[in-house]
Amino acid sequence: MDIHLLHCSGVKAICMMSMLRDQNVELLGKETQMPLLELLEETRDFKSTLASDKIYGILGLAKDCESVDVDYTIDGSMVFQKFAVDHLMQGDSLDILYHCVHPTIPSELHLPSWVPDWSTRGHVEPFLIRGLKANASLDAKPKLKLNPNGKILHITGKILDKIAIIEEFRPIPSITDNRKADAEKGFQTPEEKIEARTAAFKEKARKWVQNVLDIVYPNKVIAIELLEDLWLELWRIFMCNRTRDNSVPDPSCRFGFDIYMEAVFSGKTATTVLREWKESQAAKDKEEGTQNMLDESIYDATLERFQGANSKWCYNRRFFKSEAGRFGWTVDGVRAGDEICVLYGGEYPFVLRPDGNGCHTIVGDSYTHGLMEGEAMDESFPVCEFSLK
Repeated sequence: MDIHLLHCSGVKAICMMSMLRDQNVELLGKETQMPLLELLEETRDFKSTLASDKIYGILGLAKDCESVDVDYTIDGSMVFQKFAVDHLMQGDSLDILYHCVHPTIPSELHLPSWVPDWSTRGHVEPFLIRGLKANASLDAKPKLKLNPNGKILHITGKILDKIAIIEEFRPIPSITDNRKADAEKGFQTPEEKIEARTAAFKEKARKWVQNVLDIVYPNKVIAIELLEDLWLELWRIFMCNRTRDNSVPDPSCRFGFDIYMEAVFSGKTATTVLREWKESQAAKDKEEGTQNMLDESIYDATLERFQGANSKWCYNRRFFKSEAGRFGWTVDGVRAGDEICVLYGGEYPFVLRPDGNGCHTIVGDSYTHGLMEGEAMDESFPVCEFSLK
């Protein structure tokens, strides 16, 4: 339940400005400069008078600044669309599509869903920027083309599953404006405000995690063997089956998950629960006359590995269950009936929304447990061509 400061958009913006300043005064070398696509994602919270300056204004800070021609005779919508088309047609990567997210506020620009709107932002960075290791489409190369009017992107891929249930109790964004709640309570000392906000945060965490368990275990009467299998799957899903350094988590990380869940439902911090657990174990060993030969730091490291992965990969994401019984994480704004798809050349599954007329729109990326390492390329999933509008 700990919140990392860098998840706060204000702190993140300050860190980004500090890094850009250091580059500008040559405290950092050119090798530290970001690719333009990554820099655009990191500066999405920044504002500009002209939409086109979201790209033009940072060109001098990107290592691949020569990839864009500055042209103020076209409007922001055309600048964004041309940038997307150039990335898709001149390379062999779909990376730019992962920056297409369900916006937090309506946009003033009219863009196809396959063109990132850099003037708006979602509440979460794509897995691509977070660096989650995956290879959903194996070595398949992108197969795509534009229709004559340049508005519809035809791209080859596969429909794998559909969203059945979305967990909607989780507050997104996690760090919210508390001023309204404070005003309703009247005058409070700083200590009272912190205590009230902490209590509210813990109660919201308890509700949304309980909702996750209700989704995973809809039938309260369940065989012990099945319950254990689901629990073994669930702790891996809560880590996207990767540690922060992208290694596959070993079974000891389940201990970190157990501590995390107990902390959520007890209203305590995970470190408090862990301390109490170690004290209980020590008392038990003393009573039984045995000695725990394991280094206690192992338990701390296990909890740290779990929490680190969970906060890095799952922050501000929605838990879901698919129609086929798969679980995973996706972006806020996804609805039941949206389709989980893999597009050739994509590292992560996409969530696409059918419009009922043969076309789809991009809603965002997803972690879908069991479909991240090329399983989608099995012949059991038929190949199809999507028309993205």
